[in-house]
Amino acid sequence: AVFADVSGSMAHSIGIGCQIAAYLARMAKGKVWLVFYNSMPTMHDVTGKSLDEIAEMTKRQVAGGGTAPGCALRALQERKLMVDGIALISDLNDNGAPRFPDAYRQYSKFVEKDVPIYAYQLRGDPPTLLDSMPAAGIEMHVFNLLGGLDHYSLPTLAQTMRTNRYGLVQEINDMPLLRVKDVLRNLAMKVEPIAA
Repeated sequence: AVFADVSGSMAHSIGIGCQIAAYLARMAKGKVWLVFYNSMPTMHDVTGKSLDEIAEMTKRQVAGGGTAPGCALRALQERKLMVDGIALISDLNDNGAPRFPDAYRQYSKFVEKDVPIYAYQLRGDPPTLLDSMPAAGIEMHVFNLLGGLDHYSLPTLAQTMRTNRYGLVQEINDMPLLRVKDVLRNLAMKVEPIAA
């Protein structure tokens, strides 16, 4: 699920949410949901959709209102939708009910696992979730985008997202190391001794 904050200070997260949803829609094996939220959620099934298709589906979305990311989780649970990962595009502010840590605990109980959260932190209001999530004992991976981003950054960051909390570390550890001679052999090159 991609949760994009569309509260009053977060108009710029609409496009970023669409971009991340489009990337995940191409890469994910299951359903992909794009949920815009302020104090109310708006859900879109973007499974298999391109960025252009998602932009067309969401062109009426505007920013305004309060900030309650917990309502996006509550919407998934009410519809009995189980997801394996959450991308949260936001300034990481949480000032409305239900509070995100509380909604996350309820959702985790519903799906019977802790769903990894990948937060894409944008500029905006104070990031209250940076304190409330650790205080609640909930892990959240934060990609700090306060300095801005380019069109290469989002796909690169999205590629690091895994449904298994430590999946990327395990993939890296399982990758066999190559020796220089093996790399050169694969490139059909010979290692020639250097004449002195």
